[in-house]
Amino acid sequence: MGEALEAAERVRVVVRVRPPNDRELQQKHTLTVDDDAGQVFVCKKKPDNEVDRELRYAYDRVFNEKAGQGDVFDYLRDGVQQVAQGFNCTIFAYGQTGTGKTHTMLGNDLEHHLDPTTLDPETPECCPNWGVIPRAIESLFEELRSISRHGSAGVVHCSYMQIYNNDVYDLLQDNKQRMKDPLAVREMIKGNGKQIYVSGLSEFRVTNLQETLQLLKAGNRNRTIRATAYNEKSSRSHALLQLSIEVESRGLESATTIIRRAKLNLVDLAGSEKWDKDVVLGSDRSKELTSINQSLSALGNVISALVNPKRTHIPYRDSKLTRLLQDSLGGNTRTVVIATISPSESSVDETISTLQFAERAKCVTVRVKVNELVDDAILLAQAQREISRLKLLLKQSGSHQQVPALEEQVARLTKENAALVGENQKLCHTVSSLRKASAMHTTTAEEKEATPTTKLKSTAPRIENVRD
Repeated sequence: MGEALEAAERVRVVVRVRPPNDRELQQKHTLTVDDDAGQVFVCKKKPDNEVDRELRYAYDRVFNEKAGQGDVFDYLRDGVQQVAQGFNCTIFAYGQTGTGKTHTMLGNDLEHHLDPTTLDPETPECCPNWGVIPRAIESLFEELRSISRHGSAGVVHCSYMQIYNNDVYDLLQDNKQRMKDPLAVREMIKGNGKQIYVSGLSEFRVTNLQETLQLLKAGNRNRTIRATAYNEKSSRSHALLQLSIEVESRGLESATTIIRRAKLNLVDLAGSEKWDKDVVLGSDRSKELTSINQSLSALGNVISALVNPKRTHIPYRDSKLTRLLQDSLGGNTRTVVIATISPSESSVDETISTLQFAERAKCVTVRVKVNELVDDAILLAQAQREISRLKLLLKQSGSHQQVPALEEQVARLTKENAALVGENQKLCHTVSSLRKASAMHTTTAEEKEATPTTKLKSTAPRIENVRD
C-alpha cells in the first residue's frame, strides 16, 4: 500500500474586526484596515504626549466591521469541502472576550431556525446570521450529496465537547450526572504516528444538516456561560465540535475500493480577559478566569515553539486545549485561525496581543496529506506472486552463497504480504460496516434507548459508539 504524499502548508490566518458598540462609538478608534492588502494598522498612543506609533500587521485575509457572516465563510468554504476528499480541517476563533468569536463561529438566531416542523432536512434555508459552524455543516453535507451522485457513499459522526477549568466534558452526554464527570485525554499509536482522543466521548451518527444542528443546539445548552464586564453571555469554556467523515468510493480499476477518512474540527475558544484589580471575584469566577488565561497562554507557547527553529520541545501537554489541538497545529490538518478584534481605543492592548498571536500563528507549517485506505487486490496478488517466484528460485539455486540473501528477501516479502493481508481484512471489515450503516434507516429499539437528551422525534441522530 503506497503512502499518500505530504505537502507543507502554512496555517492560514484571518482577522475580523467587530463593529463598535454604542459605548465604543463615543470613543476614538485606534485601527484601520486595508481589506485588499490584508493589512491592519493600529495606532498605539505613547505616554507623555509623545508622537503616536503606528503598527502594521499583514494576514491572509482581513474583514472589516461591515463584512457579513457569508463573506467570512466564503473564504473558508474550500477547506471545509475538501474534508470529504480526505483532508483534515480545523477552524478556530481566537480573541479577547467580547470581540465576536462566538458570533463568528455560531451566529445569531440559531435556535429560532432549528424548529423541526419548519426546517427541511434535505434543503434547509441558511440564515444570513448563521456563523461558521452551521454554514460549515451545511457545506459539508452539500459536498457529500454531490459526490454521492458519482457513486461514493459517506458516513458522518458528530461529537461535541467543552474544556472548562482545564477538564474535558461531553456536551452531548444524555446522563446529567455523567455529564459532570471530566473525560480523560489519551494517546494511541496509529500507523507511523500518534493520535489524540477523548476516552468516553459519545459520537452520534448524523445524516443531514438538521440532525447535526439539533445536536449543536443541545450541546450549546449544556455549555458554561457567564456575564462579564465585556459580554452578557460570555463563553467560559472552549468548545470543540468534531465531525468525523468516512467516504467509500471505487477506484479506476473495479478491484479497488478507497476509504477516505477525515475530521472537521470547529472550535469556539473562550476569550482572554485581563484582571480588574478593583473588582473582587468569587472563587469560581477567579478559577474560571485563571484557567482560561492559562490555557490560552499555553496555546501561545505552543505556537511560539512551533515557529522557533531551535526548539527542542513542543509543550502540548501543558493544557487539555493544546493536547486536543496537537494535530491541528503540528500534524496532518489544514488549519485556519480567525482572530477577532475590537476597534475601540480602550481595547488597544488586547487587540495588539491578539494580532501578535495571529502573526506567530501564520508562520506555523503543517504537513498535509489525504487520509485514505486502499483495498488493492492487484497489489496483494503481485506480492504473493513475487514470494512464490523467490521460493522457487531458492529451491533451484545451487549456490550456497545466494541462499541467505534469498531467504532474507523471502522473509521480508512474507512479512510485507502478511501486513497487506491484515490491512486488507481490516479494510474489508470497514467497507462492510459502511455498507451496512448506509443501508440502515430504521431505528431499532436499542437505538431509541440511546437517543440523546435532545428528544428530536423522527429526526434524532443515532449514537453509534462511545470511545473507550
